[in-house]
Parts: sequence; structure tokens; C-alpha cells
Amino acid sequence: MRNPPGTTAVWIAPTATRFSCLCEPCLDLEDGNGLPVLEVVGGANVRGTLALDHDVGIVRCPAGHELVVRRRPASRRSHRSATMRLVAIRGGLGA
Repeated sequence: MRNPPGTTAVWIAPTATRFSCLCEPCLDLEDGNGLPVLEVVGGANVRGTLALDHDVGIVRCPAGHELVVRRRPASRRSHRSATMRLVAIRGGLGA
């Protein structure tokens, strides 16, 4: 999954519906300008939502930079681990 040129990828957890991130292009533009760090971070702050039935979304920071929000796939490994824990709690496979 490649992003269009000039965009930044933001990855969120499989079950997340809200996110907050910093716009990297904004941070890069302000690097070395002598502004206070809190002012730079505040101006680069982006918040948004992505419905659970969507895996990709687009948001723009206050300066207009495009950020592609992508939902990280659920790990099959973590699903198996959760299943194994459940089996262990219930007393094993033959119980």
C-alpha cells in the first residue's frame, strides 16, 4: 500500500475510531525557525475519526497537508494468542 506523493501515512490500531497525530511536513517546515516547541507541536496537531468499517481515510492538517490514515490489520497471531488464553482459562481442550 503506497501513499500518493506528498502525503504522510498515519497508522491506527485495528479497533481505533479516533486518532491524534502530528503532521510531519508541518514539523519539518518549522524545524530551525526558532519557534517555541509547544507552538510548533500545537500547530501540527491533527485529530480525526475513522469508522470501523473503513480501512483508509484522508485528513488535512490546518496548513492543508494531506495525511492518509490507514487501519493496521488485526494480527492473526494475537487472535490465536487470545484463543489459546481462553482455552487455558476454561481448563484445556478436553475439559
